[in-house]
Amino acid sequence: RAGDMIDARRAVAARASLLPSVAANSPRWLAGVRGRDVVPLDPQDILYLQADRKYTIAVLADGEVLMRHGISDVQTNLDEALFKRVHRSTIVNMKRVDFMRRDEMGRFRVHLKGRPETLVVSKPFEQQFKIG
Repeated sequence: RAGDMIDARRAVAARASLLPSVAANSPRWLAGVRGRDVVPLDPQDILYLQADRKYTIAVLADGEVLMRHGISDVQTNLDEALFKRVHRSTIVNMKRVDFMRRDEMGRFRVHLKGRPETLVVSKPFEQQFKIG
């Protein structure tokens, strides 16, 4: 009987892994703080995320919002195909990237659409941007 129960659990787990996740298909709203206001954040509006000790700063086109979670915790709520970690303290929204280029020092940099700042890609994260 115990063997049958284990086999049944394995079969259910196998079927569940083949089904699309409801959570993956539903939009995930995040929350942050701006001054005394709690601000709902649509992940699509985030340009990039920057770690700030045990908090995360979400950089938007119209300013910044403080998120009271570490960057790794925030990353678990983001679409991994859209948001890429470029540094241990930085995650970028790939829809907001204009281009990537090496600078004079050989460091890979992300240039954002309509923004003056660039984001450094650290060596461990360069591989995900290699072509060919």
